[in-house]
Amino acid sequence: MARYPALLAGCDVAALAGLIPFTRGATNITLPAAASMYDGGRYPDVVAWLTGYGSQAGRHLAGDIITAWAAAGGGTLAWEADITTDDRVRIRVPNASLGAWSLVATAGNAYGMPTGTTAASLVSGYRQVVGTLPWTRGNYDAGASPHSLTITDGIDTIGVSTITARVHSVPTMLRASTTTDEGVSPLTSLEDADNDAVDNANRRVRWGLDETGRVWTSYPSPTIDHIGWLGTTAGLAFRRLLGFTGSESPVVSGGRALLTATYVCPLVLPLSRGMTRYSQTLRTSAGLVELSSGRARGRHIGHCRQHGVGYTLRGPTHTTSDEGQALAACWPLLGRGQRVAISHDLGDPRRSRLLADLYDGTTVAAHSTAYTTEHLRGRVPGRVAGGSAADVAFGLDGARVRSDEVTLLVDEDA
Repeated sequence: MARYPALLAGCDVAALAGLIPFTRGATNITLPAAASMYDGGRYPDVVAWLTGYGSQAGRHLAGDIITAWAAAGGGTLAWEADITTDDRVRIRVPNASLGAWSLVATAGNAYGMPTGTTAASLVSGYRQVVGTLPWTRGNYDAGASPHSLTITDGIDTIGVSTITARVHSVPTMLRASTTTDEGVSPLTSLEDADNDAVDNANRRVRWGLDETGRVWTSYPSPTIDHIGWLGTTAGLAFRRLLGFTGSESPVVSGGRALLTATYVCPLVLPLSRGMTRYSQTLRTSAGLVELSSGRARGRHIGHCRQHGVGYTLRGPTHTTSDEGQALAACWPLLGRGQRVAISHDLGDPRRSRLLADLYDGTTVAAHSTAYTTEHLRGRVPGRVAGGSAADVAFGLDGARVRSDEVTLLVDEDA
């Protein structure tokens, strides 16, 4: 399925703090108090609230390997899984803990690992296997072939990536709950609250956003009950916020249930025709005063990077499309000063960075589980700039739907 760039409006769930938006069987799913949420419940975007840009405690790839290896009798070793400086997935363990071992990967796996058996190589005190291909962007189904990985040292053998769960992306799968993104943590996400209530030990419930901008949740079935929607104020607000109607039915296959919203999330505006223009500008602010002596004195106040996005929409005159629905719901939220994130690819939730920002005298990676310097990749968080257009014009040109190009200016968060 094609993936598009998108605009993500800020996700304010402060009004839902401490309330019960849905149930699972007889269990109420209660959201945490505002004090336990990021910024009191005012998240930068919906992905930040759904997943916290990472995985639950023990449910990231390294945590899965650590748990499985210990269960197989190999002891508790410090396995690591991350993204290298050339944007490849790497699995490694200190050589002092484990000598020779091999990774067996199936063809087409989402991690980009070489097909077949690869012996771990010794690099800087670690035994590691690094992907030979870029990892796959987009949702990652950890329980579906061909994504299985096997690790063996000839004595102990484990299979990983076999949990019956869908994950928002490979970086989400790699990032542990202890990793934060500008204060956003998986420990304050909707996924965390859901697991606290119904799967506290194993934490297999997942939430995410698919390539079309629809919210989904996956969970083991029948181990964990399906969602029960509530007709309360909190229940209705929750469904409207995420695009659920309440009549959706989960798809159950291979012991895993997947429930997907009917509508594009109102906080997401997919740019299905792409961007017509994209620019970056460094804006500076300064003050100047004239003194009674006739001298002019000024001072530099600050600067920010401004991103200009141009795109064309068919708009509300094409109301049967996802685009028309999302535009009607999302565009009114993108007023001046409001939070917005430019997502160059919904399958890559990492922060978009410039190499120039990383040259501060210390050794830094060009890519990590937290950010990417790849052109037109990742996510640019910020606020709608004061110079953005306040209106969008749509009309009919004969039998054709016509709209002017929309321009949005975003001041990137420092």
